[in-house]
Amino acid sequence: MQSRSPRPEICDRMMLMRTVKSMAAGGLILLGLVLPGRAQKVEFHLSYGGWSFSPFTSLVERETENLVKEELTRLVDSVLPSDVFSTFENIDISSSGRMAALTMWVNWGRFSLGLESDYFEFNLPFTISAEQSVEFLNTQLLNVRTRGSGEVRLHSVMFSFLTRWAVVSTSRFHLHLRGGINLMPFDGEISLDQRTVITTPLGDSEFSGVLSETVKNIRGWDEDIPSLLFAPSFGVNLQYDLLPRLGVFAGLAVHQGLYAAVGLAVTL
Repeated sequence: MQSRSPRPEICDRMMLMRTVKSMAAGGLILLGLVLPGRAQKVEFHLSYGGWSFSPFTSLVERETENLVKEELTRLVDSVLPSDVFSTFENIDISSSGRMAALTMWVNWGRFSLGLESDYFEFNLPFTISAEQSVEFLNTQLLNVRTRGSGEVRLHSVMFSFLTRWAVVSTSRFHLHLRGGINLMPFDGEISLDQRTVITTPLGDSEFSGVLSETVKNIRGWDEDIPSLLFAPSFGVNLQYDLLPRLGVFAGLAVHQGLYAAVGLAVTL
């Protein structure tokens, strides 16, 4: 008797639940470290900022390229023999995004442990060009040229386990270096508008196609599309305390991309 594998949507839900439970457990552990002695300081940072993949090639960008290729190949394969179309000349992806984050830091002198939750939205417009030829005895039997454009929209809540070190710390000014691990659900939608021209010795033909699909559904057709992305996180924060328990800060960080943020810091 053969065992049946869980459906992709069930696996995605289970993975997301495990991630949320892990982050909640991490938060409880941090609070547990603080409550017994109250010798530590707890900070809450509320921040807002922008995000870009440039100038780095991140895991998100590579997986987004794979997502676009999968959808274009599936669309063209619906009218052409399987595997006829395989050569991608260029995929040009630009990115812009925004995020809002809440971070809890537990401080022991210059060292801190942190837990961060970010809500993010990415818009990734792209253009794509591709061509494939089939020849026999130096005679071209088939040429397929495709041009297309579209957009990938990613949105979800991601989490980070963080540590930081106060390189400079005075009564009002603090310079922190931070590092850790980031967990990002790979979820959203993709839209694609393409035109394909097929040239043969018997004549030319063309077809166009427009699609709009969710990443979740695409993952159901291609199990290589991940549901969760992991990346190391590095960054620097500059903080200035306006009052003993209230400050402002600006930060720059690299994990799934490059982002800059500003916000408020409240110390309990």
